[in-house]
Amino acid sequence: MAKANHERPPVTEDPTTWPTGCPILGFALSRSRARERRQVTAKVIVRSACGRVRPVVHRFELALPIAGFAPHHLLMNTTHVTARSRQLRLESPGELVELVPYLLGFHPTDSVVVLALRGPRREISFRARSDLVSDDDAVELARRLAEVLVRNDTEAVAIVVYPPSDWPGDFEMLQAAFEAALAAADIKIVEFARVEKGRWWSLLCADPSCCPADGLPVPTEASGASVVAAEMTYAGATALPSREALVATLQPRGLLARAAMDQATARAEEDWIGRLLGGSTLGAWRDEVEGLHGRVVDRWSAGDRSLSDDDAAQLIVGLSDKRVRDRCLGVVDSPLRPAARELWAELVRRAAPPDVAPPATLLAWAAWQDGEGALANIALDRALISDPTYELARLLAHGLAHGVPPSAGAGLAHLAAHDTQLKAKPTKRKRGRRRNSG
Repeated sequence: MAKANHERPPVTEDPTTWPTGCPILGFALSRSRARERRQVTAKVIVRSACGRVRPVVHRFELALPIAGFAPHHLLMNTTHVTARSRQLRLESPGELVELVPYLLGFHPTDSVVVLALRGPRREISFRARSDLVSDDDAVELARRLAEVLVRNDTEAVAIVVYPPSDWPGDFEMLQAAFEAALAAADIKIVEFARVEKGRWWSLLCADPSCCPADGLPVPTEASGASVVAAEMTYAGATALPSREALVATLQPRGLLARAAMDQATARAEEDWIGRLLGGSTLGAWRDEVEGLHGRVVDRWSAGDRSLSDDDAAQLIVGLSDKRVRDRCLGVVDSPLRPAARELWAELVRRAAPPDVAPPATLLAWAAWQDGEGALANIALDRALISDPTYELARLLAHGLAHGVPPSAGAGLAHLAAHDTQLKAKPTKRKRGRRRNSG
């Protein structure tokens, strides 16, 4: 089976039967299909075909919005294309192969990447990445991925495989597994490519004049021959060297910074306890934390990224309260989301391990709404390692694993922030034990 960073909670085969204890995700799926069908993102228009053994599209036009791209890791991992911007047109499968790292946010290795296409003009609805599996697990991986594709009304796919140099698997077996699973689901494979050591091969084309036996080079930005890299870089998209490099962007601060944050967190806890003992209400404390969060997000949105340890500690302590967390989550459905994402990422880096779950889950939700599945999954990894019982992180992990589109959650954070029925009973807190079940 595909590797995962840690043991995920068991998922329900049919996400419509998820538990509804989380008010934010309780009715997400009922709105998913209708909203997703209205979301037009990228188009693949068939121009002509080549290949004498099997017909395969080897010259096509891809009209792709080039804004707001980033990553994903598939357990099954799915990243939906949500950007709306000017369009980049591709003229060959080689350019599509070149585009994949920008769609994911990093250069994949030891991976299977699937681009899901839908509609008469081959709109790209989402992309997915899985660890490359052994021959024994290929059938199961293809079956599980086919289920996600069917659930998202996929009509065709382009598959790109990134094997390590010592991969012992058989490409024909892997290809046959996907062909069988997708044929059973009535999903067409328009391209099945392999990328290795800077070259790519089509596994569907046997015409040496089109696809030579030694493959074709993948253009790179450094070579100066890459229109795709130039356009995506100009649009602000990046492709990190690996998924591990993306994971490293959320690594905890060093020992000195950690010690300073521990002291600040202790001060914030003492202040919280002192206020309650002095007669202040929990509601007043929540309002103060939410106000601080709003001011910091506004400041970050204006370009001032300063954040003292004491303010960071007060936010980290505050987010351990579910009501405060849900109020702060409401900013996801506003133009301030990019600044809030950066703030939550910074809180993840600064928080002590037991306190990581709330800010990491907020970051995951925002990344999911931006179609950045890899970042969402990495943040969820941090959240569930911090607290394996954190409910919102568990439910969001279920959604990502089943390919639920971001449109299913659009507006839900705003509702959660303002619905009076979400008020939770105060949780007794002891110093140093502020986690709740999420």
